[in-house]
Amino acid sequence: AMVDNLAAQLIQNPQDAEGWMRLIRSYVVLDELDLARQAVTSARSTFAGNEQALQMIEGGVLSTPGAALTADPGDTDAWAQLIRSYSVLGRTEQATEAIGQARAALAGNAEGLALIDALVQELEQP
Repeated sequence: AMVDNLAAQLIQNPQDAEGWMRLIRSYVVLDELDLARQAVTSARSTFAGNEQALQMIEGGVLSTPGAALTADPGDTDAWAQLIRSYSVLGRTEQATEAIGQARAALAGNAEGLALIDALVQELEQP
C-alpha cells in the first residue's frame, strides 16, 4: 500500500527525484523488477537532461545494498538487492561483476550461493 501511495504521488508530482529513487528501491526490495524497470524508464524520461537528478536516483537505489555489504560482506539479501538494482538500472556489466563478487564473498555458504544462482537464472545474467 505504501508503494502504491508513492506511485500515486509521483503521478501528481513527477519532479520528485527522491520519490522516484524510493519507488525504484521499494520495487527492487519487493522483487517487482518489471515495475522497477518501468519506474526507471519514467524517471529517466522525466529527468532527461538533468544528469544531477538521474545520478541522485541511481546512486540512491544502489546505496542501500552497498552500505549493507560494507557492514557485512556475507549479507546474501544485500547482494541480491545490489544485483537486482544493477539489472533494473540496465547496468548489465556491473550486475555481472557483482554476481562474481557475491559468489566469492559467499563461498562456503551453500544457501547463499543457491539464492544467487536462482537470481542469475531469473535475470538471465551470465
